Amino acid sequence: MSDPLSATISVCHGLGPADLVDARDLLLRCNKHEGLDLSLNLDLDGAPDTAELSQYLYRENGALVGCLSADGSDDVEITLGVDPSHRRRGVGRRLLDAARADCVGRGLTSWTMVIDEASPSGRAFVLAVGATYRSSEYRLELARDRIPVPRVWDPAVELRQAG
Repeated sequence: MSDPLSATISVCHGLGPADLVDARDLLLRCNKHEGLDLSLNLDLDGAPDTAELSQYLYRENGALVGCLSADGSDDVEITLGVDPSHRRRGVGRRLLDAARADCVGRGLTSWTMVIDEASPSGRAFVLAVGATYRSSEYRLELARDRIPVPRVWDPAVELRQAG
């Protein structure tokens, strides 16, 4: 477990410029470690949608090692990233506990944790905290080079309306 005396959790509704740099760096480390495209909501302070956004930053000795974004007011979606070198030390649980307390304080009884199915650590974490699988989403990307060329019709074919 992390040393709770050297750790702090701060909550914000939009990141300041320095926090944004730290959070992007953390996200890059997480994605590179597992080959993912984890998406944390890293909106800046003052951005239009930050009223319904809470960002929880977990720092140890000043270094950002965990970030959780909780997006939405009634149907909250939670996304979490913990530095690979700080995993399995309670960072994710502490962030989730802080977000859970805020959700319960607002009268919410459930929320959605978003994970990438390709992430072994994400799957292990949701199982460890007792989350229940509810649904899946898929991100589809159009491969423009694989779109079939439109068929060219023989000009001898004549189409006309039947009477």
